[in-house]
Amino acid sequence: MAITLTKEEKQAVLDARIRSDYRWHVRRHGSSVGMSFSLTTEIDSDEVKKAAQQIHDSIVSSFGYDDAMLSATRSVKKFGVSYISRVIKKGLKSGVIKTEAAIEDAAVRLLETDGKVVGRVKKSLDELAQLGTGARFKTLVKKLRKKGIRDPKALAAKIGTKKFGASKMAKLAAAGKKWKKGKR
Repeated sequence: MAITLTKEEKQAVLDARIRSDYRWHVRRHGSSVGMSFSLTTEIDSDEVKKAAQQIHDSIVSSFGYDDAMLSATRSVKKFGVSYISRVIKKGLKSGVIKTEAAIEDAAVRLLETDGKVVGRVKKSLDELAQLGTGARFKTLVKKLRKKGIRDPKALAAKIGTKKFGASKMAKLAAAGKKWKKGKR
């Protein structure tokens, strides 16, 4: 069952992606705008334009494999560098980008300090991996191999067939092979 988003929801997803990419850009390049917590409302217009251009190019290059991003950009009037600049400036002035950066930093610190949390988060991310990528299958094979199973791939295939049925498992296996080759 596919979930369809409204125009406003698509725009919110795109805006969140832009803010996230901007935070990544600032952390990576250490521009004069500042690092994570020093994101301020006093912004250098040239820095924002440069970042907006890079983010725009990144989003445009992701169109080839991300249908959701393509439909989101179609739902926004006049998607382009100026639109991305407006989103960044609005996020900086309202403090949204700074708040999101603080949340990310707190999460990273928590993960670094608590090994149990890291394990739980990694496990939950593996379990939430998208069907058809082969990530769930690989995770199951690793678990079975640790338990000393002689042929973990065969057992993982058997478990998948029991869970999804023969036809769906065959489709997932084909999709996983496509994904691995980069055709998806």
